[in-house]
Amino acid sequence: MALDGVGFGLNRVLTFNADSDLSSAKYFLVKRTATGVDLCGAGDTPIGVLQNAPAAGKSASVMVLGVSEVACNGTTAIAGMDFIKPDASGNG
Repeated sequence: MALDGVGFGLNRVLTFNADSDLSSAKYFLVKRTATGVDLCGAGDTPIGVLQNAPAAGKSASVMVLGVSEVACNGTTAIAGMDFIKPDASGNG
């Protein structure tokens, strides 16, 4: 499902420093750190969904409110209205 260019008027994307190489983590769940954002691990509370694929030290665009694709691990069934939480790799 492609959502590029969808504008519901409620989308909020904030920019943070990428604490590590997130170049292969587009649409993964991220958490806030003291210096920016990094991938969530199991049990972490995400602040949003990474919208780009930045290298370490570059700008990470994070959707904190709105509709976004989310990378999922492909092994867990998701039903409508389920809450998404991160696995150990930052997948939903």
